[in-house]
Amino acid sequence: MAPERYLATRKRVQAIDGMLRAGGKNTLESMAHRLSVTVRTLCRDLRYMKDDLKLPVAHDRLHGYHYAHPVPLLDLFEEAREPLRMAAGLLPPREGLKQDMEVLHEALYGGKAVTLSLGEEGESFPFHPYFLSRFGGEWVLFGFRPDTASLANLPLASLAQIRSREETFPPPAPGERLIRQAGGWIRKGQGFRVSLRFSAGKPWARGLFLTEDQEVRESGGETRIRFTTDSMEDVRRFLHLAGDGVSAEEPSLLRSLLRDHLLHRVWGQRPLPQEFRDPSGLERPRR
Repeated sequence: MAPERYLATRKRVQAIDGMLRAGGKNTLESMAHRLSVTVRTLCRDLRYMKDDLKLPVAHDRLHGYHYAHPVPLLDLFEEAREPLRMAAGLLPPREGLKQDMEVLHEALYGGKAVTLSLGEEGESFPFHPYFLSRFGGEWVLFGFRPDTASLANLPLASLAQIRSREETFPPPAPGERLIRQAGGWIRKGQGFRVSLRFSAGKPWARGLFLTEDQEVRESGGETRIRFTTDSMEDVRRFLHLAGDGVSAEEPSLLRSLLRDHLLHRVWGQRPLPQEFRDPSGLERPRR
């Protein structure tokens, strides 16, 4: 097994690779902030990518750090394929399943859009895969449907085919695990009881998998989802993804904090203060 320090470096390199593929102006300061490391550590990682991995890492004032030309998908994480193999083993056997898992792996780690087909005669639609996780005992793909401007979570067993697209998209939360052993959009916990209200214009909300202990209620066309979590930062990120028409009703103490931080649309620039105490009585560390 690789040393923990080496594994941490590989995870950072994976995140940096995603930033360089996503485009935008990647400065040392912005990238280091998103990775929660020092600029010195980031420079060391970029040097490793250029000198050891022979990647065409380039820099200019207009674009910041980027790839000078397209590069194949990095295969630093062979162990990341194992959950996909496990998922494939739990799915009904069908033609093209192995190829679909390879396409999904490349899409997740390369920030590439895919086309999903539901069932043998079902609809096909574009999809931005954010992460894959086990939820309720089955593997579920979480992401965004640009055709309906909605978040969606789709059990892999419901998909008949996964095809790659040339389109790419920026990662919603750089550095987050892309393949998880458990959980939904928000990590569960016991620290905070949260209630989110979705307007009537978001009918897709009733099918969301936020946490496994969630309670879903519908009234007057609106959807309310209650759950417990230890991470209000996860709640903030989810509300960013969900867009307008979603509000936090509970706890009331956090409404103003959430409203204030939701005004800052740049990822990672204003993390939600974790200044409250958890059930153990220990103060949560400030980020």
